[in-house]
Amino acid sequence: MKKLLLGIGVLLLAAMMAFFFILRKPHYDYLNVLPQDARALLRVNLSSMASELDLDSREAIQLLQKWQIDKSGVGFNLPSYGFVSREGFFGLVFPIVKDGQFKRFLEQNHREVENQRGYHWITLESWLACFDKSKCLIMGPASSGEMGPLRNQMHALMSQKEHKVEALQQLDRMSGSAAFFAHLDVVPQIYSSFISNLLPKDVDLNEVSLCSSLKVDSKALKLETKLLSENRQILDNFKILNDMARPIQGDMIHFCPESPFFFATANVEGEKLLEILRKDKTIRRTMVGLNMVVDADMMIQSVKGDVAVTMPRFNLQKPEVFFCGNLQKQDFLQNVDSWKTGLAQSFGVEFRVLKDHDFSLGYGDKSGYFGVRKNKLYVATSQDVADEAFHSASNAYLEQNLSLIQDSKLYVTMDVRQALLALGSIAFTQEGQTQALEILNDLERIDLYSSDLSGFTLKVDAKQEIKDIISSLLFK
Repeated sequence: MKKLLLGIGVLLLAAMMAFFFILRKPHYDYLNVLPQDARALLRVNLSSMASELDLDSREAIQLLQKWQIDKSGVGFNLPSYGFVSREGFFGLVFPIVKDGQFKRFLEQNHREVENQRGYHWITLESWLACFDKSKCLIMGPASSGEMGPLRNQMHALMSQKEHKVEALQQLDRMSGSAAFFAHLDVVPQIYSSFISNLLPKDVDLNEVSLCSSLKVDSKALKLETKLLSENRQILDNFKILNDMARPIQGDMIHFCPESPFFFATANVEGEKLLEILRKDKTIRRTMVGLNMVVDADMMIQSVKGDVAVTMPRFNLQKPEVFFCGNLQKQDFLQNVDSWKTGLAQSFGVEFRVLKDHDFSLGYGDKSGYFGVRKNKLYVATSQDVADEAFHSASNAYLEQNLSLIQDSKLYVTMDVRQALLALGSIAFTQEGQTQALEILNDLERIDLYSSDLSGFTLKVDAKQEIKDIISSLLFK
């Protein structure tokens, strides 16, 4: 009986182990190369992207033959990875599926391959490539003095056994043909400044991580991004932002021209908004100056509900801006007489009452316009801009996206075509600039929206099929 029970136990254990290995995600040897402490990690799955683009076999074969990928021995059916090491080097890791073919491919393309310390090596100016029969690692850029230490680091990475990589575990939770994970201090400031401005002052950006995944539709690219942190101060800040912003009602779309260059809307409470604005030193100084002339604080505190900022046209010489916000009260209008006789003239500011509740402030050759119409506070660069907004017909694009807008706490849209028309007269002499302009010319509109302010979605609409745009770039 004991033997029977022991046999049943062994069989059950074997079945459980078999079941575990069947369900376990396969681990590929080339993943062992990834640094355990990578500061940023990018995953690109070309096979998945081809599926999302709906490339047929003929189109796929044309691309393979164009770039001789079919002869390279590289496993493009598996994801490739880019990373930033703790030392600041960039790296690229990809699988090799045909032993010897990758080396022959390099030699046929006049690349000198040397054998050293059990691996094949190639020097590509300031970059180094190291590979064996199943994987390839490329790292750089490095100066001549850094090449020795970089070679040692690469040898250590190529020799690693299976290990856990925090960034890889984050990427495995994200779908899409491309995904990105990085600590915010690694992201270039030109891209991270908007996010860092939403965080508490003096916070360590290393404690904030950014996760993004890219999905490709027939005529659109969609980038979904989420901010992660275990820092209590940062988490509390996200909660404050989310509590301040509420789901958008959508009524501001009726005060927007048919084809604006830029339109942004949110649902806020003025008193909470003012608290956040005052935390910025520059804005706080500006508000102090304005309050000496008009009751700017009182106006902002009176706002409750949807607000919007619109740029009707892209005009570099004379920018046009219109702000509009729903009012819960208009008590500040009782102080108009004090604005007329207040400190405006003492500061060289000209305050004028135009008509009813329309006003202007002038300083030198600069002027701004503000007032109340239809129970809405507005600020505009000109009366014409304000008149255009308040007499706008329904905006078809925003009407079409109304349900998406109402599901969001922040919604922004920008017409790329207007920017291109304005920039068309500028001479682009550098090759990179002209190529960038050609790519932009294929785009139509950029939307950014968020239902949780610790993340957002960026959607780029194109004029034609995304696969046609990629093909035209690759086959040039």
